[in-house]
Amino acid sequence: MSSVQDRGVTLDSSLTFTEHIAELTGYSYFQLRRLRAICKYVSSSNFTSIVHAFVCSLLDYCNSLLAGLHKVCLAPLQFVLNAAARLIARLPRFSHISTFMAEQLRWLPLSDRIQFKVFILVIKAQCGLAPEYLSDLIPCPISATSLCPRRSSDPLNLFLPHVRTSIAQLGMLIENPVFGVLFLWQSVFEFTSFVTFVKEIT
Repeated sequence: MSSVQDRGVTLDSSLTFTEHIAELTGYSYFQLRRLRAICKYVSSSNFTSIVHAFVCSLLDYCNSLLAGLHKVCLAPLQFVLNAAARLIARLPRFSHISTFMAEQLRWLPLSDRIQFKVFILVIKAQCGLAPEYLSDLIPCPISATSLCPRRSSDPLNLFLPHVRTSIAQLGMLIENPVFGVLFLWQSVFEFTSFVTFVKEIT
């Protein structure tokens, strides 16, 4: 067996998620074709909510598993997001849509949506709002002589695993996307609470 499905996500033996992305892309386009038939009968605001419920929610479901994949691999899902935005805007198939997505819909590009999801998981873990198994993956720095946090470090600092080479670091980012976020956003924990974080980004 080269792949297995768990909780709606198809996992292949190499963790490339190629099969999962292909299935998700096909089903998302199916939903868009169905929604196209009703778009002229629904107000713009209501139709935006419908597209978000039937398409964007599919793209966001368990998307943190896709962290670390190259943008080329994620391109089919980005095309789906673009098509959904064009349907909302009533624009032709190949029209420019990124400005409308950013300024009107307030949608992030797909790769940023994935990073944002992992970002949220990390800060929730530090604020005590995430499941224990996630919090255990993101420990605070500890003293070399005891299991207590270092007094010199901020209580919201994170422990970054030490690696000797850039290749080892890349392997760590691919194997565990959480560590990828730790390297990308080492300044995230300037926020003292999840509520403060949400206020700063909204």
